[in-house]
Amino acid sequence: MIAQLLYNQTRKRRQARHRQLSPTTQQNHTMSNFDFLTVSIPEVHQNALKAESALRIDAPMAAIYSRITLEQLIDYLYRVRSIPLPYGKVDATLNDRLRNPEFLRLITVPALTTKMHLIRRIGNDAAHG
Repeated sequence: MIAQLLYNQTRKRRQARHRQLSPTTQQNHTMSNFDFLTVSIPEVHQNALKAESALRIDAPMAAIYSRITLEQLIDYLYRVRSIPLPYGKVDATLNDRLRNPEFLRLITVPALTTKMHLIRRIGNDAAHG
């Protein structure tokens, strides 16, 4: 739901940007699943690209960058939605933030919560295991 909203917000911008590219640039431009982040959340875009590009080369590194990207996205949502950190912790972990009832109210698809925890756990295992 959240990703879909972000995607929809930037779809027209991406289409306009794509039309502005010259035919030569269009041929050389590699499309990414995360191009929409360039406009909507640029601070997350680089790590998302790193995760995507590492997927076929180094799966543990892709898992680590996926977790980093998830953490940046969660931080972004906490900031833009003004969600208070859970338990009054200044240094709340990603797990704390994902389990925060205020954050969970934003998630309308329960499977998304499961997937976020999976990315968190696999990223942790890759980094520490």
